[in-house]
Amino acid sequence: MKLLVPALALLALLAAGMAEAKNAGEEPAAWSHLVRFRIPPDVGEGLVQVELPPAVFHHARPDLADRRIIGPDGSEVPHAVRLARGRLERERREAHLYNHTHVPGRQASVNVDLGRPVMKDRIRIETSGTDFRRKVLVEGSPDGRRWSVLREGAFIISARGREGHQDYELDEINLPRNDYRHLRVTVYNDQHDPDRIAIESVVLWQITREPPQTKPVPVRAVEVSYSEDRRWQHVDLDLGYRHLPLHQVRAEFEDANFFRRVAVTGRNRTTRTVPRPREDAAPVMQTVEEPWHPVGRGALFRYAVGEDVDESLTLDLAGAPYRFVRISIHNQDNPPLGLVGTEVTRFRGFLELPARAPGEYTLYLGRPDAQPPRYDLAHYVEKLRDEGLTSVTAGQVTDNPAHLAPEAAPPAERFSWLVWIALLAALFVLGLLVRRASRQAQGRAPAEDHRP
Repeated sequence: MKLLVPALALLALLAAGMAEAKNAGEEPAAWSHLVRFRIPPDVGEGLVQVELPPAVFHHARPDLADRRIIGPDGSEVPHAVRLARGRLERERREAHLYNHTHVPGRQASVNVDLGRPVMKDRIRIETSGTDFRRKVLVEGSPDGRRWSVLREGAFIISARGREGHQDYELDEINLPRNDYRHLRVTVYNDQHDPDRIAIESVVLWQITREPPQTKPVPVRAVEVSYSEDRRWQHVDLDLGYRHLPLHQVRAEFEDANFFRRVAVTGRNRTTRTVPRPREDAAPVMQTVEEPWHPVGRGALFRYAVGEDVDESLTLDLAGAPYRFVRISIHNQDNPPLGLVGTEVTRFRGFLELPARAPGEYTLYLGRPDAQPPRYDLAHYVEKLRDEGLTSVTAGQVTDNPAHLAPEAAPPAERFSWLVWIALLAALFVLGLLVRRASRQAQGRAPAEDHRP
């Protein structure tokens, strides 16, 4: 039992060391960067909104989980992050198809009756066959007799995948918003189509859109390269900041008529350092190229027939958090496209916190091991937004002057894994001591029972 007290004391000291390490990790010095903003005295009800500048995304983790806000009184402030991605809802319109007709080698047509005047602005047209590019004409009528052109010069496309590509289908077309009861859809034969093509289905929707809030991203550098056989053309963009939540990229070309499949990839750095094992010595560090990560696939095309031009030159990036973006264009046996320029947009990001006392607030960021904050605010932030929104401007992102580099952090934080090992060892020793003491007590018990 004499050893039990020191063991318990050691256990208490280790536990205190762990608590100290945990508390030290929550101090502002654990974060590498900060940005300040000020809430004015005349703030109203609801939420305060702070737009995040690009440098916040650059220094924070891609998921922004390492953010903390400290108020003027030194306390942590609950808040939420919102990326303004927008919203899209599709309401399907029921319709009856009638009068299927075709002109051999030229076109197929069908009439659509929605039963009553109803608003719509999107149509999907499914036709027979594969590997085609078919021109489409959509007309509208209030009574099925007098027709007006709604959309002409649009195309539907089907391209079967080759050389590792997935199939590409484009069968939806935007329409001017209209409430015609009747539509007439005409699909024209492609040059390689059989004499008869069939319109198999037509589906109509009314689209409700809350558009995303976006900002242009300046492109710092553009580099065009080619594979050895020149069947692939790579357009590499440097956007200057890491982890930007990217919205779309648009590429403009001087060519008049083309259809090219593309793959989009991204990364946040060009190289990384990795250990290279050696047979009879310790590993050495070497610099290798950072791999590209898939973002998406699609197609770029432009068809100019007379005065009619249909094109799709924009690719959706779906919030991919990258600084470097590569557009890989599959030219097959065609000459490379002549790139004219590129445009990139990103989603706007906001911090939202309940209206609080005026003063200076500090957002800390830049800590890879931080746990995501969890606040009750997430359950009612929408209601507060309805009560009002006050926008304030963030200052510049700067280095945190109190930041402790990993080598300068408290020993209990830098070597927390050693503390855990020592703690487990202490528990093991304590268990042995308790077991030993218990056996000694049991050995003395019979002698005590036979005392006169």
